[in-house]
Amino acid sequence: MAPYTTTSYSLSPTMSMNNKYTVDKIKYRLQHDKANYEVADNDTSRFKSKCWNVFGFPTEKNEAGRFERINGFVSCKQCYQTFTYTSTTGTRHLNAHICVINFLTNSTTSAPTTVQTTLDNISKNLKQIKLSDKEQHKFKDLMAKWICADMRPFTITEDTGAKHGDFDVKNIVRGADVTSDHIGSLADKYRTELREILKEPFENEAMCISPDMWSDADKQLSYSGLSCSFVDANLNYKTVDLCCRPYYKCIQKVLESYGLNDLTQLHFVSDRGPNLVKALKPYRPIYCYAHRLNNILKRSFFQSQKKKNKNEEQNAQLSTINLDKIKSEDSDLSISSSEDDNESFLPVHTNKKKITKSGGRSALNDPRKLELPDLDSSAQEVIKTIVNCKKLVQYVKK
Repeated sequence: MAPYTTTSYSLSPTMSMNNKYTVDKIKYRLQHDKANYEVADNDTSRFKSKCWNVFGFPTEKNEAGRFERINGFVSCKQCYQTFTYTSTTGTRHLNAHICVINFLTNSTTSAPTTVQTTLDNISKNLKQIKLSDKEQHKFKDLMAKWICADMRPFTITEDTGAKHGDFDVKNIVRGADVTSDHIGSLADKYRTELREILKEPFENEAMCISPDMWSDADKQLSYSGLSCSFVDANLNYKTVDLCCRPYYKCIQKVLESYGLNDLTQLHFVSDRGPNLVKALKPYRPIYCYAHRLNNILKRSFFQSQKKKNKNEEQNAQLSTINLDKIKSEDSDLSISSSEDDNESFLPVHTNKKKITKSGGRSALNDPRKLELPDLDSSAQEVIKTIVNCKKLVQYVKK
């Protein structure tokens, strides 16, 4: 085979699919114009896949009479079937080509008996296993639980990766439609079981419902989730996720499906979202203290430095203005001494005392501007307690 050269540039997958070169055009020219087109071997040492014994790079004769590689494609040396290919594409689709499969089969057949066979060839001789209806139904339950627990799409059961191997898992792995229908029947079964479990704590008002809402950024839908916490007759604390569905006044509808009709016997725990505050107002809601602590600490201790500097400048200006005002009021008081004492002295005296208290405080004695080690021990304990409460919020938000 004539040597070939590669150009100094490489075509991207998008550029390779232009009007000049397509997989069909290259295949046709390799079959009917062998004088100007041929398949060159891939002699690069870093390519280790066995498919390169069958595949190569399509080349075209240039004006200098040398074959030049057509970037972005690979072709079969036997049938000239052509595929798009880049360094990041991988060779899985090439190994699935019929010519590669025949090559590997013939290589295994013609190999000496002393050569060790691969695991794939050994697995072909294994006996096929037929599962019973009971085992298939159990596996269908496990698949449904897996999809619900990990929020997987139904179509994951039809993925080729889940059915790879010589064991024909099509006999046990169901399709997306079957799995979707089975989840509905399985959910009805669990709801029936939960009705009996929730009946006793509900009648004893030992149950707490925690609703939450959020929006899906992709589908722009609002979802509502309900989780139930309760203590049973044996004093065991348990939690159950009741639902997660698009929001359409679903709280009462979901609880009714579990036999929880009287909402006044329930305790609702939620954050202070305006929508939930309004919806749960008639049912004695218990608001999560961790969210409130988070907001208090954020507003009290996590202000920006720019805002702090601005407040300090404003306080300094107000202190100067207040001191000037005190001096002015003292001079006015001495001039207007002939006025009624009850009408002039009391208001001036009160304002003077109040202004002196706020404006006369020095920056060194202001506890808001002191470092933590400079505070009293009792004040330090309060600050440390608040910081520890702040750390608890991360566990509540999970």
